[in-house]
This record gives sequence, C-alpha cells and structure tokens, in this order.
Amino acid sequence: MKNKVFVVVESGTTSGGVRGVYSQFEVATKMAGAMKVLENASYKIHSIDFDFIDFEILERAISKRLKNQ
Repeated sequence: MKNKVFVVVESGTTSGGVRGVYSQFEVATKMAGAMKVLENASYKIHSIDFDFIDFEILERAISKRLKNQ
C-alpha cells in the first residue's frame, strides 16, 4: 500500500476546492491538465500522507457533487 496520495485543488478557492485524490502523480497531473482545459481554471497538486486524509470530508464532498449532477 502506498503511503502518499496526490490531491488536485483549484487555485484561489476559499474552501480548498478539492477536485480529486489520486494514487499516482502522473494521473493527478493529467487530470489537472484536463480540468484546466475544460473549466479554464488553475490547479495545484499537493502530496500528502495517506494516513492524514479525512475520509468523512471526502465522502461529504463526493455526495454533494453527486447530488448536484
């Protein structure tokens, strides 16, 4: 099991703007590039320890996004 994940966040958002969590840096960069083209926004990638992810927050964010579709 890997001990790091890569979080793609939208630059300049007050709530952090988490757009995705990926296990590989290459995937995170490709997804950030694709979102930049589609949404005309800027993204940053943060490497964080897997142990410090708050899965409750991620679950709420995913649920909210699914409800808004």
